[in-house]
Order: sequence, then structure tokens, then C-alpha cells
Amino acid sequence: MKKLLLIFTVVVIVACKDKKETENKNIESIKTPKTEKISLGYPEIQKFSKQITFLREEIHDFSEDIEIEEIGVVEGEKLETYNFLFYVGDNTNLELLSKYTLALMLYPEDKEVLLSSKDKKRGFIVKSVKCKIMREGKYPVVVFPDYNIGFKKIKMAKAYLYNKDGILNPNKQKLIIKEFSL
Repeated sequence: MKKLLLIFTVVVIVACKDKKETENKNIESIKTPKTEKISLGYPEIQKFSKQITFLREEIHDFSEDIEIEEIGVVEGEKLETYNFLFYVGDNTNLELLSKYTLALMLYPEDKEVLLSSKDKKRGFIVKSVKCKIMREGKYPVVVFPDYNIGFKKIKMAKAYLYNKDGILNPNKQKLIIKEFSL
């Protein structure tokens, strides 16, 4: 009887050990880098027929919790429209970012190409889009879709975030992209 009890105990211990190792392997397979894990729940951006051109490849911190790593642009489907892609940094709180609106100001080389007298007077056009988090593969991105521009040579672009309470960190430098052509 004691031998049977001893054999039963050994079988139970071995079975429990195998089960625990299997659970540990499952937990390890779930662990992924922060960006991959977070971004997989967001919708994939549309596939573009043309190649994305990167305008800026350095990190800009809008705040402690929000950073942009890269900015790309690709021609839109409609004439004279462009999609601007703001690739979100690894340390960004995506939930917080989604509560903001992104404004993009474009300064043409020649302000006479601007259509409205208001735009000509201030020297730039500005449009805004709600920060809807999407992804390109495993990378989170905010897309500024179909920005109708009407000119190709840009002296400078500036971007900032705002919500109903105003501009995020108004005294901090805006994200700036120096001279480029579309």
C-alpha cells in the first residue's frame, strides 16, 4: 500500500511540473515588445500605391508621454493631396495621444500660391485631424489623410497637438520640418 501511495505521489509531482513548464512557455510566448503589443489592437493603415518619403527621422517630444519618431508623406489618390504619417514613439501613451487633435501648418516658399487672403496674410495653411491611432505593420501611426495642398515647395512645416483646453505645452517648441518638396 505504501508503495502504491509513493508511486501515485511521484506521478502527481511529475505531472504538475510538466503542466507548470507548459504554462511558463505559454506566458513567454505572449510577451512581446511594448510597441508590438500595444499597436496590434489598432486598425491597419491603407496600402499606398506610391513609396512613403520620410521628411524627418528624429524624435520630437510633445510632452513626457507623447513623442513622434518619424514623419513620412505619400501622394494621395486625389490630385494635389498628400497623406502625412506621424510614427509614434515607443514611450507614447497611446490612449492619451488619442484625446488630442493634430494641427499641421505648411509654409510655402511663395505665399502668393495660397488661395485665401487670410492664408496669404499669415503665410501658411493649417488643417487639423483628430489623433486616431492606426498601425503600419507593428508600428503605431497617426495619419493626416488627403491634405489638399495646391503647391509643391514647402519652406517649413510645423505641427502641434491641442484639445478643448488649448495647445499641449504651448511654450515648448513645435515639431518643425525644414524645407522639402512634394
